[in-house]
Amino acid sequence: MLQRSNSQLKKIKPSVLLLVTFAICHILFIVLIYGNYFLAPDESGYEKTFLNLYKSDFSVGTHGGWGIFISDNFVYTQILRLFYFFPSTLLWLGTDSLLAMRLWSLMLTCVCFYLAFTSLKPSCTKQKLAIIVVFFSPTIFTFSSLGLREPFIYLFTTLIVVSLSRCIISDKRIKWYSVFGLSMVGLFVTKPYLYTTLFLSLIFALFFAIIARSDPGEKKIVIKLVTFGAVPILLFPSAQFQVAKYSIDFAKRSFISSSGANPTANPTANPTANPTANPTANPTANPTANPNLEEISNYTTQLLELELNESIDSINPIKKALFLNFLKSSESYDGSTAINNKAQISAESTVFDRLRWVITSPNPFEKNASLILMLLSVETLFFWLLLIVYFATIFTGILRKRIPIYLGIFFFSWFLLSLLSMAFLDTNVGTLIRHRSPLVLALLLITIWCQNLKELRSNQLPIQSRGDV
Repeated sequence: MLQRSNSQLKKIKPSVLLLVTFAICHILFIVLIYGNYFLAPDESGYEKTFLNLYKSDFSVGTHGGWGIFISDNFVYTQILRLFYFFPSTLLWLGTDSLLAMRLWSLMLTCVCFYLAFTSLKPSCTKQKLAIIVVFFSPTIFTFSSLGLREPFIYLFTTLIVVSLSRCIISDKRIKWYSVFGLSMVGLFVTKPYLYTTLFLSLIFALFFAIIARSDPGEKKIVIKLVTFGAVPILLFPSAQFQVAKYSIDFAKRSFISSSGANPTANPTANPTANPTANPTANPTANPTANPNLEEISNYTTQLLELELNESIDSINPIKKALFLNFLKSSESYDGSTAINNKAQISAESTVFDRLRWVITSPNPFEKNASLILMLLSVETLFFWLLLIVYFATIFTGILRKRIPIYLGIFFFSWFLLSLLSMAFLDTNVGTLIRHRSPLVLALLLITIWCQNLKELRSNQLPIQSRGDV
């Protein structure tokens, strides 16, 4: 009997065993932090959105997080309800709302983990190990266990890379163009500026393919990708205008601050420099101007006080240690993450200072204030190594004519625009680490695919016909 069990175990694919191990670790972690918001206090805001999502009077404009740049839109609301269909079923069956959201996040991340192994087909041990390291990294592992938007971003990023690879290699392209378009819609609904950076990269690739007189077949592929990638613009045209307007306004403010201007010299010219001068221009300075922000902020404060004053003595020692580590030596707190936010970027910093800060924070060679930041600084070392391999793979592939130049332009533009968006949107290291994690995942998946591109093309076979890991 034992021998028979061993033989059956050997028949199980290694990717399935890794997936089961990954899921078990996540479940244990979810149980460990059950009922606590201290890892990401803004999770309570997403829970509130989830609880109100299926009410007849639900409006995306009244809920933070979801619905940024979206006015009341029937299509957007229905897509959001589709996103939460499974956790809503668990809620209907009597499951706690927070637990339902976290279990759904776990399932989405497991799909990403499985696709990374079965669709991109890592061909060597180093590639498989890199996937395991990224998914088990503290940032991705933590935020994929919470009821936030990150699991959705991880899923749509993975689907975009996988469908892109299938569009270029596989014979069944129409299906994968559709998957690509739907993934772009999902990415826009989740975080519009991430979609904007990706779509602009496609435009750059198309422009280069036209002026460089690329092969007609390659040009046709880019045109189709741009066409299917433009679906969110057709669904939410007004939202795209709001995204563009916000981006231009933010770039102007960033350029003024990075050019050496002193925003405090004329407080009325820059309301963000002196919030009291124009309270309506800065809703965080005047909470009554935005009741939703005030409500979420008050709720977050109540949760922290509850943890500190009442609950912390009743929870188990492991949870208590985790909570204290995340709040230790914290000088600033933005309500989105409990990671120590001492490392901040000045509003007067130049563009190059901001980019350097995005790439090097948290710096492993500097003394970090908390144990959590010391641990996360190891991720920065991996990020540096991944960048070296990423660019070496792309440039080598272009020189050896394994990777089309338009594809290299797309990959480079995606990376650069992502860095720029983080450089101007993120002001503290806690938020930066959280927002950088999807980029790390995308860089890894692209690198693995590009390294295997020659072999896949030479076989002239669909990716799904290859063996498992």
